[in-house]
Amino acid sequence: FSLTFEKHSEMRYGENPHQSAASYKIPGNNEPNILNATVHQGEKLSYNNIMDADGALACVREFDQPACVVVKHSNPCGVSVGDDLLDVYNRAFNADSLSAFGGIIAFNRTCTKEVAEEISNVFVEIVLAPEFEPGALEIFKKKKNLRVLEIGEFGKRSPKLEVRNIDGGLL
Repeated sequence: FSLTFEKHSEMRYGENPHQSAASYKIPGNNEPNILNATVHQGEKLSYNNIMDADGALACVREFDQPACVVVKHSNPCGVSVGDDLLDVYNRAFNADSLSAFGGIIAFNRTCTKEVAEEISNVFVEIVLAPEFEPGALEIFKKKKNLRVLEIGEFGKRSPKLEVRNIDGGLL
């Protein structure tokens, strides 16, 4: 059993500030995911940012209807589906607005200017979506610490190899 990956980037630190970390990606992989996202703004993604964003993306991919997922510390704290993306966002965020503060917001539809205006009223680390309206990107530019990740069009999550380190081996 062997694994081959290419180094994607060094991180500021690992899961905790005293730990080092780097991200690695599958060679030749161009699928819509966090490591292949277009980063429109914000500082470099941290280990925790990537873990939370990947979890949010995995969850939002489960829905066919317009959906919003809010993740904080690797846990969904709000999920909503519906026809109106602004309403979907508001319901997801307000499911647990205290936990959502400083979290990750993921959409499975284009983030609109109207939604961006609402998001700009609170502190969040990352907003990710398949794409963003130009007006939404203009609004987000006013929040320089916000990371905006354009994933590209995506569908349901495909099966993948999942590996976890344990002392003495892998699962």
